[in-house]
Amino acid sequence: MEANTVYVKTIDIGQESVFEAMYLRFYSPLCYFASKYVIDNNDAEDLVGTVFTKLWRDKGYYDSFDHLRNFLYKATYNACLNHLRGIQRSLQHKKRFAEELSEVGEDYWSGVIRAELITKIFDAIDRLPQHYANVLRLAFAEELKNEEIAERLNLSLQTVKNYKSSGLEMLRKRISPIALFLLTIMMP
Repeated sequence: MEANTVYVKTIDIGQESVFEAMYLRFYSPLCYFASKYVIDNNDAEDLVGTVFTKLWRDKGYYDSFDHLRNFLYKATYNACLNHLRGIQRSLQHKKRFAEELSEVGEDYWSGVIRAELITKIFDAIDRLPQHYANVLRLAFAEELKNEEIAERLNLSLQTVKNYKSSGLEMLRKRISPIALFLLTIMMP
């Protein structure tokens, strides 16, 4: 046990040969210990290397071999925990980013599809006879109620209902049922 104490005191004063002896003594056991916490052996070796770098840089005082050994194992354990926390944070960020990207992607494609469908519908509306087209444009583009359309176009309420009903029937014949179905699903 006295030889171990000599190592510690020598590490404290910065002798490379003694530090190297401690490195050779503890490196493999610490790597094995770290590998029980982190999956990748390369990560375990890097973490242990970092612990030894800290030991060399700090050149702290260790009053016994057990004190040094406890420091090395505790420092390795803490390095493993910090590494795992970093991985967990990274995974959470990646998950959150993937979710946001997915939402943006869905919004983007929904918007593209909606815009294309609306364009097709309004193109079809523009090909209808003028009085049907006027009523449907006000109903869909400006989202006016039948009463408001009647007032704006100076028509009777029943005429607006008839134009709207007949115009929609003509649209159904000109636009694919799938496009109409998708549009009704996607409309807010």
